[in-house]
Amino acid sequence: EISNVNRRVMEKVREALPFQEEIKPYREAVAQGAMHLFEEKYGDTVRVVCFGDWTCELCGGTHVKNSADVGTALILSESSIGSGLRRIDMVVGTAADELVRRDRDLLTELARSFNVSPDQLPSRIEAVRGQLKEAERERERLRRDRIGGDGLSVKHGRVDYVTETVDASNVDELKSYADRYLEKMKSGIVTVTAGDKFVIKVSKDLTGQYDANRLKDLFGKGGGPAHLVTGTLTVPAHEAFQRLADILK
Repeated sequence: EISNVNRRVMEKVREALPFQEEIKPYREAVAQGAMHLFEEKYGDTVRVVCFGDWTCELCGGTHVKNSADVGTALILSESSIGSGLRRIDMVVGTAADELVRRDRDLLTELARSFNVSPDQLPSRIEAVRGQLKEAERERERLRRDRIGGDGLSVKHGRVDYVTETVDASNVDELKSYADRYLEKMKSGIVTVTAGDKFVIKVSKDLTGQYDANRLKDLFGKGGGPAHLVTGTLTVPAHEAFQRLADILK
């Protein structure tokens, strides 16, 4: 819709519509259909600026003699300024020509970087977006496979337990690892770390003996219910794992 408005404006610019200016009473100007803004304050007399019979409005004035003097006109943005009212910001003349030049140079550079012609850019970008989505789906599949628990190294002590440093980008992913590992074990304690974060998960049958909130002190600071604690490491992960192993011997 904006492009259609811009096209219509340029059509009228090229028609070189003659500029007309009149000073008349405000009420008369409004009665004759001159465009005005209700929130603006006008005096008893106003300047009415017209270009041919296409548009007339209350205006402070203009420096052009006909619409062609405006030159290139480009809409930059549009926004709402009230019920049924839209504000349109435009750039005209040499500034618009410079904007066209910059945009053309940018388009050419983008096309060169994708090794396509400018008119092929939309389809090329869409293809790349599709490839990125597919890569993200594959990454998620690999992550789930990795979390699956195959080849899980379960240690044995007073209870079965797992100590793993994993590839997780946030606490939710760490929780996913802990969930899947404990599903494989059925009963035990799972501790997983990534970066400076840790998750401790204890099977419900062991929370009376091994409250995750007490175990967290081996790792750092955190909190949560007796069966699941998340937190931040204050010691190296390998040291925390050894502390856990020592109390589970």
